[in-house]
Parts: sequence; structure tokens; C-alpha cells
Amino acid sequence: MSNSDLLKSVPNEFSRVFRHILPGFIILGFMYCSHPSWFVSVDISKWTYLVVLLVAALIIGNIWYVIHRYTLHNFLDWIMYCIIHKKITGYINWVSSHIIKSFSIPNEKQQLQKHIHFRSAQIIFVFIIAETLIIFGKWYEPNSLFQNYGQKIFYAGCLLFVVAIIQFTISYFLDIATVDKYAN
Repeated sequence: MSNSDLLKSVPNEFSRVFRHILPGFIILGFMYCSHPSWFVSVDISKWTYLVVLLVAALIIGNIWYVIHRYTLHNFLDWIMYCIIHKKITGYINWVSSHIIKSFSIPNEKQQLQKHIHFRSAQIIFVFIIAETLIIFGKWYEPNSLFQNYGQKIFYAGCLLFVVAIIQFTISYFLDIATVDKYAN
């Protein structure tokens, strides 16, 4: 792969960064700010500790992402289905049909599908930030950076959670409209 091809591929991989790497760094950062005693033995001047933190961030971020994606995110998706269709049954059939149809979008409209995918990754990232702010805004050690600001951090997390729900709703309708309009 040439340097030019490598540079062109970077924007295409941002959704993976939002899904797999950044959440772990954010969570570790909030963990450090709220529970510094957990990191007393970490010496970031040594590369081995940095590698361990990188691996921990990757693992923690992926676990949190998967738990969020397949619990809260699916629940919100089902709630949206219930509101739109005015019924609580039939979601599995509808979502499987929608997924199958989304794979039949013509190649010339794939950029739109990539945008929706990237937007979804960003929204999940916002949810993860909100969730960690809510958790660590209420659960922190004395003498931590969060000690004097816990309540404000908690409310900032709640506000960000509302923003994420609004963005989720917009993205939900964008995804449905795109599949309905362009799927074969």
C-alpha cells in the first residue's frame, strides 16, 4: 500500500477508532480522575506501562462498547420501533428485513451508508462519554479531581446523555430514510 493510499484510508477507518480505541482512553481517563489510587503504581515514563494502559484501554473500551451497543442501544432502537409502528411486536422481523435491505444499497450511494455508519459510531462514543460521566460523577474517591465537581460532572453526563438520545433519534430516521429510498 502506498503512502497516498494509506492517507486516503485514514478517514474511512475513523468509525473503528470511535468504536474500539477512544472509548477505552476516555474511560481510563475518567477512572484516573475519579480513582487515582487505582493508578498509584503506574509509571507512565516507562514504555511497558504505556503498552499495558493501551491494551487495557482497548479491552475496556471494547467491552463497554459491546455492552452499550447490545443493551441500551438495542433497547432505544426497539423503543423507536414501538413509537413509529405503534406496536411492541414484530421488531425482530422488521430489523432483520431492514438490515438485509441496507446491504442492497447501490454502490454509488455507499458514501451515504458510510456516513450513517460513522455517525452511529460517533453517537455511541457520545453515549459512552455520558455514561462514564454519570457513573464517575457519583462514584469517586475523596481527594480525586472529581471530589469538588462530582455533582456538576454527573449533571454534565445527564445532559450529554440527552444530546446523545436526540442524535440517536436523528440518525435512526436518517438510516431508515436512506434504506427506504435507495435499497433495491
